[in-house]
Amino acid sequence: MTFREYRRYMEENPQLQEQNNRGGGRGGRRGSYHGGGHHGGGSHIIKGMDIQALVDRLQRANNQAGVAHELELAREKHREVFESGKALTAIISSVARRRNMNLAKAIWDWIDHVGIPKNTFHYNSMISACEKVKDYRKALNLMNEMKEKNIAKNEVTYVPKCFVS
Repeated sequence: MTFREYRRYMEENPQLQEQNNRGGGRGGRRGSYHGGGHHGGGSHIIKGMDIQALVDRLQRANNQAGVAHELELAREKHREVFESGKALTAIISSVARRRNMNLAKAIWDWIDHVGIPKNTFHYNSMISACEKVKDYRKALNLMNEMKEKNIAKNEVTYVPKCFVS
């Protein structure tokens, strides 16, 4: 999706612009999808899986192989959360908050390597990561990739902060 296409879509759907202006787009979205939000000490728990602790371990991994190893261990221990897609979305979102694009990219590549199908929520998390480091071209490329792969977009996808004045 080009910037022009995005603007046209927003003009045709003013309720999305209003939602973003009220803070209903990205940011602040928690609730059941993320397993109830944060729990003491900055931890983020989804069905027994401590996302923040995993992200800490991923950040200490020195290379792609170390990241892959940590993700595999977590996937084995918390298969249900990984299969639902919630774990990877939360992991990418957490990495995005830390503005660690190298780690976000390593996780993104691992998803492809192990053959986990990427969904709307994975893409939204990665687009958000790109926005946080002001890599707007990559965010647009991800939106185009969604289109090419016929991955559904939602109001979060269409309301990236980088395009709202």
